[in-house]
Amino acid sequence: TDRQRRPARDAAGARLGHLGGGGDQTLRRPLVHRGVEGHLRHTGHRIDQDWILAFRARRDVALTQRLQSVPGAVDAVRTVADRLPVACVSGADRGKIEMQLAMAGLTDVFGDNVFSGMERERSKPAPDVYLAAARTLGLDPATAAVVEDSASGVAAGIAAGSTVFGFAGEGPTYLAGEALLGLGVAAVFTRMDELPGLVLPA
Repeated sequence: TDRQRRPARDAAGARLGHLGGGGDQTLRRPLVHRGVEGHLRHTGHRIDQDWILAFRARRDVALTQRLQSVPGAVDAVRTVADRLPVACVSGADRGKIEMQLAMAGLTDVFGDNVFSGMERERSKPAPDVYLAAARTLGLDPATAAVVEDSASGVAAGIAAGSTVFGFAGEGPTYLAGEALLGLGVAAVFTRMDELPGLVLPA
């Protein structure tokens, strides 16, 4: 699933806000499970560039009305970024990522270090987008910390060879801590103010 926001230490991304349901999952689910032609037969709508642009416009309106930062996320990101290089890595399209960072007031923190899986040949759960972030930051992926809250994101971080920390927030769109541990994260945290203590060197 596509959740919004994620920082990270080194080559990662922390969750900055939460919007229940929807998101690009609405777009991806028909494509993944039915294919373009199957979606056309099922809904009567062909998914083409115009459809995608119209969907994203509707989505962005909903996000601007409903998106809220996870408590403590902005401060946590800034605390980590003061001491370590960071990147925002997401499976979402760049427009959505940059809009959400601007809404959270974090555009200045990440600058050009924003990476979209949609701009790679393979998105999450493949590691490509995390590997690209690590290369840009001049890091060995094995020394990077990844902050994730989705199964595909955890898989991508682990495949990149990084240490993955799982955020188990409140609400039905988050994976439970037990599920994240089962996916192989190094540790689980439930409050964003815990993040700096996990990723910053002592």
